[in-house]
Amino acid sequence: MADALHQQEMVVKKARQLLRIEMDTLRLRGNDPLPAVLPDLLRIFVQSPVGVMKALEHPPNNASDDTSAIASLIDRLVAELPAEFQDFHNQSPKERAIDLA
Repeated sequence: MADALHQQEMVVKKARQLLRIEMDTLRLRGNDPLPAVLPDLLRIFVQSPVGVMKALEHPPNNASDDTSAIASLIDRLVAELPAEFQDFHNQSPKERAIDLA
């Protein structure tokens, strides 16, 4: 259990790092149709879907970017993840708790 939690925490950290990189890239290049970090995000999604979910639910607190830009990026990334994740991501916290029970 401890190993699984550690793995999840590492994935959250890596996914948040990828989000920061993508936000920096978007400022430099403009809005790409497909985020450049998507392949890396999908790779770590395989390691811990819950870790990626946590990272996409809670963008980095120290982000200096406009929250609408972060929300837009997250929506674009979520759209590329498996359908089950998209459904779970779009649920309310109450609905998620019921599904996880």
